[in-house]
Amino acid sequence: MSTIIAGIRVLLMQSLHPGALAGVYDHSGFKRDPLGRLANTIRWIFTVSYGSMDAAHTATHFVRRVHDSVKGNYVDAQGQTREYSANDPELLRWVHVAYADSFVTAHRIWGGRSRRRRRLHPRMAQAGRLMGVEDPPLSLAEVTAEMDQWYASGHLRADERLRETIEFIRYPR
Repeated sequence: MSTIIAGIRVLLMQSLHPGALAGVYDHSGFKRDPLGRLANTIRWIFTVSYGSMDAAHTATHFVRRVHDSVKGNYVDAQGQTREYSANDPELLRWVHVAYADSFVTAHRIWGGRSRRRRRLHPRMAQAGRLMGVEDPPLSLAEVTAEMDQWYASGHLRADERLRETIEFIRYPR
């Protein structure tokens, strides 16, 4: 149950960054084939989490190659037009930290007790490193501190695209 909740939460959290949302909104097939898009993401997560290192590298290489063409412009929270790239270190970091925060939060609330209350599972950091995140957070305190920095940064925003995305998630076709 916690994995399903975390998956929905991470989609919503990642969508708060207008650059990340622009990449998905402009280049993803989520509207045409939401289950196919979701299946691809789940396949990567499971491969990186439970597969061999060779399989994790192969799957990640494929995702990063797809991300090479995901580029464009978005309007930031201050109203300025900015360029984005799916492989941009800032966006990769946001996506990864939101992923870690969402899975930890959902597990804490709905997944039951854990002996690792202060640490993240090492595979979370491994997934971040594979995607190009430098020095991913290794503890719950580091994830919390980074999320607090993101909230205070002024980079995140809610706009019409976010509202449309939320509606799509709430009422899928």
